[in-house]
Amino acid sequence: MKGFYKKVSSLAILGLVMIIPFTLMAQEKGTKSKANLEKYWYFGINGGANLLHADITEYDIAPQKDSWGFGGGAILGWQFSKWFGVRGELYYLTYTGQVRSSTYGKKWNNDIWKTKTEGNTIDGAIDFVFQIDDIFNYDPDRKWGIYVWTGIGSTQYQTKWYDYDTDVLLRSRGYEDITIGNREQPTGNGIGGRFFIGMIPIGGGIKYSIAENIDLKIETSFRMGDTDGLDTKPRKTVAIVQDHYNYNSIGVSYNFKESGNLNSMKKEFNTIIIKTSPDPLETVGDEIAIKISGSFPEKYFTKKAAMLFEPVLVTATGDTIKCKSTTFRGQSTEGDGMIVDYKVGTSFEYEDVITYTPEMSISELFVIATAYIPKDPVDANKDLSEITTNYKSLRVGEKKVADGVITTCKDILTNPVANAEPTPSLYEKQTIVTEAYHIFFPVNLANLNFRFGLNKADVTKDEMVAVSDFVKKGWSIKDVTINGWASPEGEETFNEGLSEKRANKALSYMKRKMRGYAKSKKSTVAYKTIDSINFSSKGNGPDWNGFMKAVKGSEMKDKNIILNIVNSSDPAKREQEIRNMILVYPELGEEILPPLRRAEVAVNCFEPKKSDADISLLATTDPAELDEKEILYAAAELTDNLDAKLKILKNAISVYPKLWQAYNNAGCIEMEKGNIANAKVFLEDANKISPDQGVVINNLGIVAAIQKDYETAAQYFTKAKSLGLDQNYNLGTLAIRDGKYDEAIALMGNAKCDYNLGLAQMLKGETAAAKATLDCAPNNAQTYYLRSVLGARMDDTAYLYKNLIESIKLDTEFARKASSDREFMKYFNEPDFITIVK
Repeated sequence: MKGFYKKVSSLAILGLVMIIPFTLMAQEKGTKSKANLEKYWYFGINGGANLLHADITEYDIAPQKDSWGFGGGAILGWQFSKWFGVRGELYYLTYTGQVRSSTYGKKWNNDIWKTKTEGNTIDGAIDFVFQIDDIFNYDPDRKWGIYVWTGIGSTQYQTKWYDYDTDVLLRSRGYEDITIGNREQPTGNGIGGRFFIGMIPIGGGIKYSIAENIDLKIETSFRMGDTDGLDTKPRKTVAIVQDHYNYNSIGVSYNFKESGNLNSMKKEFNTIIIKTSPDPLETVGDEIAIKISGSFPEKYFTKKAAMLFEPVLVTATGDTIKCKSTTFRGQSTEGDGMIVDYKVGTSFEYEDVITYTPEMSISELFVIATAYIPKDPVDANKDLSEITTNYKSLRVGEKKVADGVITTCKDILTNPVANAEPTPSLYEKQTIVTEAYHIFFPVNLANLNFRFGLNKADVTKDEMVAVSDFVKKGWSIKDVTINGWASPEGEETFNEGLSEKRANKALSYMKRKMRGYAKSKKSTVAYKTIDSINFSSKGNGPDWNGFMKAVKGSEMKDKNIILNIVNSSDPAKREQEIRNMILVYPELGEEILPPLRRAEVAVNCFEPKKSDADISLLATTDPAELDEKEILYAAAELTDNLDAKLKILKNAISVYPKLWQAYNNAGCIEMEKGNIANAKVFLEDANKISPDQGVVINNLGIVAAIQKDYETAAQYFTKAKSLGLDQNYNLGTLAIRDGKYDEAIALMGNAKCDYNLGLAQMLKGETAAAKATLDCAPNNAQTYYLRSVLGARMDDTAYLYKNLIESIKLDTEFARKASSDREFMKYFNEPDFITIVK
């Protein structure tokens, strides 16, 4: 066995050199394992049998049982990679050896025949430890493990050699103050005179995890020193040149792993899959719905750890908007939060809704994860400051999961010019005024007698005076119309002729009167002769409608019976039924029928009007000379200048402070000019003067919508609808901002080529319909811009660029908007896009 130890030590060093690149390659291939590296210190103690391999032994492999030595010691190690670590050893070991067979002894020389040796060592070494089973598949939760090591160290030994039969000490090494005969025994520089030598340990072991941080270990190691003196025999005189010993032990070690390996969670944070939908985020009304889905990989989440998962929105100005946090926890924890399975991982879903503010449009959504080791059941209500104050914690990572917020649903076109409701002036450029009187006739006769019956009544006389005065005003006469009637109790054909005769009698009388007005010396009428007047007369037969109305409005007790008889009778027999009923109900003949035997004379004249020029002048110079209709007409029809319109309406308000229409129309003008605050004041005044006018309520809703007070706008539009106005379009625009795109499209369906309808269709995903609607919508900067957004959504670059160029031509502000609009995110680095928006 000469040279055996030298060869073993050389092979150990060579093996160490060769295994390093192999294990590095194995580690790379082994990355298929999802487990995280757990760096930790460990401390162990062990004890066992120590077997000497030297000259004074009677065996080639294992010694006799009574030749075993014993010992023990401690180990301190650091596992700093998945498969590689270092450790320090410190042992105290005893050993024995003996030669009792003369046969065995004769093979050597007589010096060692029937002798024995005993000694002890104090070993210290630094070992390089290789976890064989973890090279290809690292699993920190594996119960069993196999490992090998080699390293470099030193041994301090002392030994004695005895005669086997007599126990006489023949020689010693490493003991102070021992003299045999006259010969002082050799000593070294170690503890108590021990000899100090170099030593190479080579060994292997098996470990079994008996608790989370406690391993049971069985090890064997060969410990080779650069000496032949462990048995006191000099070198090169016997078969084994280098003495060594084999230490076989059993022991336990405690792993100083963190209760949860937070560092490994930090290192492997990017293996967590996190996705946001939608990305970029998108506003719906004043809210942003955040939906995050993700999964923790297998063997990531430390069993005794918990994690605070915090999504935050960071704006371009650095402001941070915190979203709702959520908590995850490992399998060995208790309390709140979602449990993450260590071995297979866990998928999760997260949802939150935050209120949109304008600075969020340019922002980024991050998730920030803080892992910690809870000392008690996990409380999901603890915030970050409480966690970092009370527990061991580590910010294990952050990740950007969405870029910005799309706000296209807010780009509703609120057009006060198109949607505001001015009050019409109701001014008529041609107004026909009518005055009328009645002439009454006896039953079945057409005789004109002003001393008869109702003709003597004051009301009849007053009507005739009013008509006379009316004609004498001198207004231009349009025509004179006469209608004759008969009471319905007579025969139908007779009544037709009778009513015509009565109309002709009245016509003759009126012509005489009109001639007299013209011939009067103080005549003020507008005609010279009656030939210039259009007279017309007509006999209308029996006045059934008048009869039924008179009965219904009377105080007769049996009027319903009378009405039913008339309604149910054969038309040819109704006259007879009335004649019969007159006998039963005399009040029919006395009160109901006489007023029906009449002729009605009506004079229709054109009311004199101011010219448009005069109205326009007076509206600004002397508004008091105009009535309410005229001044409203002047503002609405006689000028196109907004400032002039507003001035006229303010004049109207000064002259007619209760004219709510003037306030309303002034509010519409202020909206058209863009003075929304002023418009609101006028409209609120109009509503105070005359509450609940539909047009005013509608206009207040438009003001609220322009000011983005959508809740108030909805209240106004709903009220205006209850007051009879068609508010479907306005309510449809509000449905867009609420994310109710189907409802918006239904409400605005009649709008056809309309910007807001196209917006709703696009947001719903009906891109073809949206394109058709927007392509025929009125061209303006905002419509062009929305078309470019639609182009981005359709991946139609040509359509995008063409419309974006036109939008910026009309309003350069859209260049700034587009440069940060997340609708165009994938084009931000495109040269053509950069050129357009620069």
